Amino acid sequence: MKTSIPGMVFMMLLAALCLIITPIYYISIIQYAKAENEMMSDVAGVVDRVIDTRVLTDDMIADLNLALAAKPMNYTLAITRETRVTNPDPNNPGSTYTVYVVADDIHNYKQGDIITIRVEMFGESMMTQIAGKLLGMQLAKYDFQVSGRVR
Repeated sequence: MKTSIPGMVFMMLLAALCLIITPIYYISIIQYAKAENEMMSDVAGVVDRVIDTRVLTDDMIADLNLALAAKPMNYTLAITRETRVTNPDPNNPGSTYTVYVVADDIHNYKQGDIITIRVEMFGESMMTQIAGKLLGMQLAKYDFQVSGRVR
């Protein structure tokens, strides 16, 4: 039986692809999904606490940043506060209309204010980068937003 050198090299590369690189890609997909679920849970927890307490403390922001930093992906975080403003309606005397205006103070909330936390992924885990370079596959980047009205 004759063995060819190019065939042997091809088989070694195929074995390396099947045994090493493909599992790395699947592990990175699992990490990606797990980090996404944990991130959504962390953000929703902060929004729920603000809805109940009407206060967003620096410790809450630091805890959220720390929770996001512990994930394998990199995230940016944006917190906005929309405050409710009721104005008289110039077209209908005696009636009013309500608008929401973005406020600068994100720490103190009143009843009816809306808190919005937007998280955007801008980096990938190391396994995702390795598998992406070797296999040419990329995971989709996403952004996530949770809003809630203060009670």
